[in-house]
Amino acid sequence: MWAKKGARNFNDPAWQKEKTDEDIFKATAEGIPDKKMPAYKDKMKPEEISAVVKHIRTLGPKQG
Repeated sequence: MWAKKGARNFNDPAWQKEKTDEDIFKATAEGIPDKKMPAYKDKMKPEEISAVVKHIRTLGPKQG
């Protein structure tokens, strides 16, 4: 359902390679209005947003 609305597949190797941790942090903190993603900077501490970034990275393909 969310894919039809433009939500990204965090398992996609190309997306994981294309986006930096800073890109993901900024999108989470600031939101993405044209994708209807809200900003979380007023709801989460920076260290909590960093934890989200780390979790998103675990969803990508395994390196090794």
